[in-house]
This record gives sequence, structure tokens and C-alpha cells, in this order.
Amino acid sequence: MSRLEKIAPKIKAQMMKRGTTMVGYQPDEHKKRPNFFRMVISNSNVQKVDLDFIIDEIVNLGYDL
Repeated sequence: MSRLEKIAPKIKAQMMKRGTTMVGYQPDEHKKRPNFFRMVISNSNVQKVDLDFIIDEIVNLGYDL
């Protein structure tokens, strides 16, 4: 497994440990890409600030790796 494939699982584990978000990840085997975050949003009340929080959380936890 390449180093890049290990990043999403580590970030997800930290998000779950903090209790902030629960975002899935998976590889794109068809295009041979490593794990990436994938979100499905089914709540029409989600606002830009909510999505910004999730992105900021991923970025900030990524800096700690």
C-alpha cells in the first residue's frame, strides 16, 4: 500500500476519535487512484459553513500526520 493510500484512513480515525465528523473514503479502482474522501449529503439544511468545517478538519488533521 502506498503512503498516499494510508492518509484517508488515518484522518478518518482522528475525526472519529474527536467525534467531529464521520466521512467515508474509498479508492477509485477503475482509475487506479488511492483512497479519497467521499461524502453523500442528503440534508437540504447543510450550509457552506458546514462543508467548510469538514474540509478544514480534514486539512488540519492532515497537517498533523
